Amino acid sequence: MQLKFGEIFTLDLKRIHTFSLTALAAAFLLCSAVRLSAAELVVVKSSLIKPYNDALEGFKSTCMCTVTEMNLPETGEENIREQISRTKPDGVLAIGMDALKIVSKSNNLPIFYTMVTEYGPEVSINLKKFSGVSMDILPETYLRHMTDLFPAAKRIGIIYSKQNTGKLVKDATAFSRSIGLEIVAREVSGPGEVPAVIESLKGRIDMFWMLPDTMVVTPQTIDALLLFSFQHKVPVFSFSGKYVKMGALASLSADPFRLGARTGELVAKKLNDGRYENPSHIYPSKVILTINKKVAEKFGLQQNSEIFRKADEVY
Repeated sequence: MQLKFGEIFTLDLKRIHTFSLTALAAAFLLCSAVRLSAAELVVVKSSLIKPYNDALEGFKSTCMCTVTEMNLPETGEENIREQISRTKPDGVLAIGMDALKIVSKSNNLPIFYTMVTEYGPEVSINLKKFSGVSMDILPETYLRHMTDLFPAAKRIGIIYSKQNTGKLVKDATAFSRSIGLEIVAREVSGPGEVPAVIESLKGRIDMFWMLPDTMVVTPQTIDALLLFSFQHKVPVFSFSGKYVKMGALASLSADPFRLGARTGELVAKKLNDGRYENPSHIYPSKVILTINKKVAEKFGLQQNSEIFRKADEVY
């Protein structure tokens, strides 16, 4: 089939147009990559613990920026501030709350964070002033996983201290009503009150939710709680895999590397768009579900059940 000159000319124009768009897109991506690779970030870690190191590695894997790393215990608060002021980086990332408290005083710089929590008395600054990825798992995520494990569980027991996890309990209580759950919460003012309060929940709850509350969770109270769970057949849902190893039924936790990687994506986007003045407060998009196999079997959960297939770790 022969094409007329006009048709050939039209086809050529289309090819040129397509090629031009492709070239422009490639040039834009190349320019973006150059800008990101040129970005210089100062990263301040609150301490040298493994979760913070893992979060930093995750950040590096996605940020595509140059990183100057400083550790608070080694460098010191004054030296950190001096170096940030002297080098004038494109942004500062705080890993951990202690680091964020220090870098939050840096003026005229984009400030980002990860591995911090909005619960507890140590939260003396407004996280929503800055952009970052919280390590807090939303109460609704916890409660939905609990009902997945035990659909018949309607009464969730909680022991908490107001200054540490009062806000979390308030948020959980508000959400629980929308899915037909009842939060049975008991407030304490010190660890010494916890064993007696645990016993007061006998016959009143179907599951116990262990919160990340340092006023409640101690070696002594853990023993009392797990004994209560065993004696009264009340499963414990925790916030850490280490308590699952000790006898809790299950836990949800955030993976530090993934938090860091998500933070790196956020920082790259903010610096590339130049819109870091509009803070973004993000929660973990992926959580780790850990289950104790022996405890699960005790409570009637079969290993071939759907919940085991969803588990990330099984002990």
